Amino acid sequence: MFNPSLALGDWDVESLRISIFCPNGAVSSTQIDLWAKVTGTQPETIDSRPREGLTRVVGSIGQNNLFLTVQEGRIDWLVQPIVVPPNQQTASLLTLKDVAEVFPVLEKAIRHSLETIPVVLRLAFGSVLVKQVSDLTQALKELSRYLPRLDLDSLEGSDFIYQVNRRRRSASVQHAHINRLAKWSTAQTGGLEVQVKPTGQPRIRTAKVSFVRKLDLDVNTTPETSAMSNDKIPSLFGELITLAGELATEGDVS
Repeated sequence: MFNPSLALGDWDVESLRISIFCPNGAVSSTQIDLWAKVTGTQPETIDSRPREGLTRVVGSIGQNNLFLTVQEGRIDWLVQPIVVPPNQQTASLLTLKDVAEVFPVLEKAIRHSLETIPVVLRLAFGSVLVKQVSDLTQALKELSRYLPRLDLDSLEGSDFIYQVNRRRRSASVQHAHINRLAKWSTAQTGGLEVQVKPTGQPRIRTAKVSFVRKLDLDVNTTPETSAMSNDKIPSLFGELITLAGELATEGDVS
């Protein structure tokens, strides 16, 4: 079908997501067999909410978790790291393992999802990219390479958020436009941690602090884009991933 891969540059991956939007009534929240078709295994949990018309299926693929959410007019696939128990946590970031092995799973997720949908209204690819740094000053210094339009030298280690959407015309689907939404930020994690002793008394200790630079990506076809036949989706999905990789490696480019 196609062989997508995300150009990461100097980033680690915190999560990957694909979202398929379709007409109301085109997909049923009971289509939980999608997860098994994609992975070839059974999920760990199924959370079905008939009144809300929503089903969430969760299981592991390799060293990561795969989430399938099916609801009215929408199918979402999300890959995140498996949560580490508190007694095994470190100051290192919790990021995806074996990213290259995740994309074939997403390709199968797209293919099997399309088998249940006659037409696609919108398509989206999202990812959260992170990189651990020594402090906020270092985070800003590294982000400045990706944000040449901004002067970050004067911020001197401040918390920082910058969000911009640079829309482009699609190269793979005629008359389609693509939102390239990127949110660049710095963050500090850790600090005080509260633990409860067996006696019921709280114990406060200082947890390890880590600093990160972060890039939230949401690359998606615009709401004004006409409905697309399923044969256009593979090349469009590849284009969305390519554009996300461009932002990750080249920064805030028009």
